[in-house]
Amino acid sequence: MNRTEELQLTLESIDQGIVSFDKAGKVGIHNIRALSLMDLPPDLFDNLNTYDDIVRYQVQRGDLAGDASFVDVYGQYQYFKGGRANSPDLYIRRNASGATIEVRTRHLANGGMVRTFADVTGYFEAQQAVRESEAELRDLLGAFPGYIVATDEHLCYTYANERIATLLGHTPQDIIGREVQEILGKQRADAIQQEILAIKAGQASVGISSYPATATRARLDLEVTHVPGRLKANGAQTVYVFGIDVTARRLAEEALIAARDAAESSSRAKSDFLSHMSHELRTPLNAILGFGQLLELEHQSDQDRLVWGREVVKGGRHLLELINEVLDLARVESGKMAVQLEPMALRPVLEDCLTLMRQQASARSITMSLHLHPQGLAVLADRTRLKQTMLNLLANAVKYNTEAGTVTVVCELTTGTKQGKGDQGVRINITDTGKGLTPTQTARLFQPFERLDANLAHIEGTGIGLALTKRLVELMHGHIGVDSTPGQGSTFWITLPLAG
Repeated sequence: MNRTEELQLTLESIDQGIVSFDKAGKVGIHNIRALSLMDLPPDLFDNLNTYDDIVRYQVQRGDLAGDASFVDVYGQYQYFKGGRANSPDLYIRRNASGATIEVRTRHLANGGMVRTFADVTGYFEAQQAVRESEAELRDLLGAFPGYIVATDEHLCYTYANERIATLLGHTPQDIIGREVQEILGKQRADAIQQEILAIKAGQASVGISSYPATATRARLDLEVTHVPGRLKANGAQTVYVFGIDVTARRLAEEALIAARDAAESSSRAKSDFLSHMSHELRTPLNAILGFGQLLELEHQSDQDRLVWGREVVKGGRHLLELINEVLDLARVESGKMAVQLEPMALRPVLEDCLTLMRQQASARSITMSLHLHPQGLAVLADRTRLKQTMLNLLANAVKYNTEAGTVTVVCELTTGTKQGKGDQGVRINITDTGKGLTPTQTARLFQPFERLDANLAHIEGTGIGLALTKRLVELMHGHIGVDSTPGQGSTFWITLPLAG
């Protein structure tokens, strides 16, 4: 085997196609791979054909345009006319079968040239996929309704979207490659540096960055998230920063806080006013009650004046009751009423309350009873406030009951999780046989000065008792509610913590 045959065998064994041309453009050595990649017939590559013959064949077949030009895979115009002098040294085109072929030309010192052909379909498609993915990512980042930057380990910007660049008064091209300190100033750059050091462990960090209003834009509050990127082999790490506009939310929160503060201030002012007024009213009221009682004593024989005196005393006592309740309500709402919770047996407290109410109940022939299940129930409560609560509820049960009705007090353990009844405690039920309440009336209960039209029935009251009772129960960590059916009476209940 001579050297020419060895060279040809070598050429046939490689994966690239190869063709040589002498200085006159005649075809020299070539391999079958070149014919395959360019989809050309073997006889086109005999020693009698030239470079221009191959170009003309491709024009006739339609591979090239009539002027021997074509558009490569990048959309660039390439021109072959005029022989090898106009042949590009490197181009990438698709052959007749659709494969992507990279063509390279090396010019020889003797005026000839060697052209190689390589199938780069897989590489080109991979590169194209990367470019498309990058373009899609750029489109996605551009469409993101927020602010995005990325910085390298030297705190230099490597990416900035249009939104954040505009906010900072630059274009993305102005920012990328520059240090954060140069754009934001040393103080903010130092704060960001500390933030980045804190997230090196891999945890994202979320905070608020505020930008005051300027002549060209309104105030802007951003919820900023710093996210560490993958740690590279050389120790470098990109940090991604995402900002979401939360200005509207922050303004709403500030407005809500301002409204709450204003409401609390108004409530304190109202409570202080009621407290001071109640104290101021007591002094003249006590004088009225005193002189009313003197009228009762001095005019026993004068029936008219006796009735007048009794009416003065009755009205004064009702007004004093109102003042006391208003004062208590104001103290609760202003937070000035303290309770002393202590373990106490229920039966003695409830029996005292029933004893105080029996005369009022007897006047209307109302029967009162007490039942405890089990007998030794004890609660955590303030003794004075518990008695005040029970007297209010018992007074209502008598006042709004029917003649010769009943009031039943039942105490029982509660261990359920139903809202308003406690997870572990004691429930006290006060059941009457009155007219009952409609759902509409029930919804209006426990509001100050709400009497549910009782004034139309000429039933005395202030409309404060239930509102005060509710607040007292809540001060003792309890709950209050009512179950009622029109025509069948009502059950007002409270729950209190069970004494350990």
